Amino acid sequence: GMFGFGGGDVEHVTGRVKASVRVTKEGAPGTPDRLPLDVGKGAWLGTELQSKIYCVRLFVLEGFQLASEDANGSSDPWLKISIGAKVFGSRSHAKDRTLHPKFHQKFEFTQELPGISVLKISVMDKDAFGDDLIGETEIDLEQRLYSPAWQARGAGSVTEGRAPLRPLEHRRLSLPGHGQHRGVVSLWLDILTLPEA
Repeated sequence: GMFGFGGGDVEHVTGRVKASVRVTKEGAPGTPDRLPLDVGKGAWLGTELQSKIYCVRLFVLEGFQLASEDANGSSDPWLKISIGAKVFGSRSHAKDRTLHPKFHQKFEFTQELPGISVLKISVMDKDAFGDDLIGETEIDLEQRLYSPAWQARGAGSVTEGRAPLRPLEHRRLSLPGHGQHRGVVSLWLDILTLPEA
């Protein structure tokens, strides 16, 4: 069991920890002999992990093979985008009776990173008596921002004064806690510094 107590211990998730680990040779140039007592300010981490405001642009193009939520074998899908307490999207943009919606919607907002970083893309079904979740996918913006592989994607498309063009992604939708396939959305995502935006 958890904590090595055996038997009936139950694991309870109470939070998530992200960390940056750096292994260096002792005495290497630029390596502190020991961590400062006040590590909360992050100065010893270098500028790459200090909080900055970024412009996040999400373009959701289409949905494919969405699960049906209505008795007629169809759905009226719309997009709900959330990160922390910020929520975007409107049921007034629902697409009538389709499992292959052409959303063609852009969402743009600023976000401090590192910080709250899980972007949730939910496809909802508009109903008269309350909307149903068709499926959702999550993207961790910090994982993208600090990933050399993601940063390199589209790097060949950089022109003066413009950020790289990121490739189109196809994201699988599911219900929270279930692996059941609920459709796919095609999208692309940009995370830009304010001067790039």
